[in-house]
Order: sequence, then structure tokens, then C-alpha cells
Amino acid sequence: MLYLKPTKGRVVRNPRDNKALPEHGKAVPAVSYWTRRLRDGDVETTTAQAVKKAEDALAKTAKEE
Repeated sequence: MLYLKPTKGRVVRNPRDNKALPEHGKAVPAVSYWTRRLRDGDVETTTAQAVKKAEDALAKTAKEE
């Protein structure tokens, strides 16, 4: 499993569901599609903790609205 986020200014779609990879990142399988995106500079690595922290902050913001 890889934790990736799009490089600033990029929109990278997940080939499984065609949804954009969130700006804060997401866990994705370590398959050739994602390793190519990483090699080409379309995405950068992040951590599970950073993804969780961002998702928690988004959930908190959504509850407050």
C-alpha cells in the first residue's frame, strides 16, 4: 500500500473509479499505475498519519456546517 497525494497543481484520477485523488492524499495499491505517476512527478508520497489527520479535519469541518 502506498500513501500518495497529487503534486501541487495536478489532478490525478484513480483508474478504478475515475475520481480525483484528494489533495490531502489517500492509500492506494502499489501497482504500476501509481508507481508510474510517482516516477513521473504527478504524485508525491505522504504518510498514513498525514492522510488520517486531514480526513479527521475534513470530517470535523463537515460536522460544524
